[in-house]
Amino acid sequence: MDDIPESRIEQVAMMESILISRATGGSPDGHAYEYLRREVLADVELRALVPEFVRTCRDLGAFWSHIKPQLDRYEERRIYIRAAFAPVRDHLEACNRAPSDGVVTDALVSFDPEGVHAVWTKALARRTSDPEGAITVARTLVEAVCKHILDGLGITYGLKDDLPKLYGLVAGGLKLAPDQHRDVPIKAILGGP
Repeated sequence: MDDIPESRIEQVAMMESILISRATGGSPDGHAYEYLRREVLADVELRALVPEFVRTCRDLGAFWSHIKPQLDRYEERRIYIRAAFAPVRDHLEACNRAPSDGVVTDALVSFDPEGVHAVWTKALARRTSDPEGAITVARTLVEAVCKHILDGLGITYGLKDDLPKLYGLVAGGLKLAPDQHRDVPIKAILGGP
């Protein structure tokens, strides 16, 4: 495809623009989206960072079916799409990178128990030689797991939400919050009075 940019950041920006156009009544080139999606998902480093809807929506028709019932207004859709693309944009712009990002990204590419366990093992191995690094890896892993769960539940979260906020959203979404239960034994197990 001649009009597809060569740099990955421009490709991601183009894919985001195509999706915004489709979400706001436009008729963008579906073939360009499909090509860009294949290219970006083939990049192991980016696969875990792209929005869940890019991984699941293979064409613009599928994306329309995803976005239409979720948000009524065009501006809400623009904000949603931009926020969903922020992690991959930040990564490509080398913003918000910590030494643990590569390790955690590797585990989250497949997001299977073995991958998560491998990252956890690396964090444990660092606890004596690099305690701060171990804490960073563990915290980043827990944040990533929380975000993965929230994405699966369809619960939105802020880009700047910290671990306590993310955990609170997960606990609420999974009905693990003590205040969501009336039974005293369940509240006690979950840590509530």
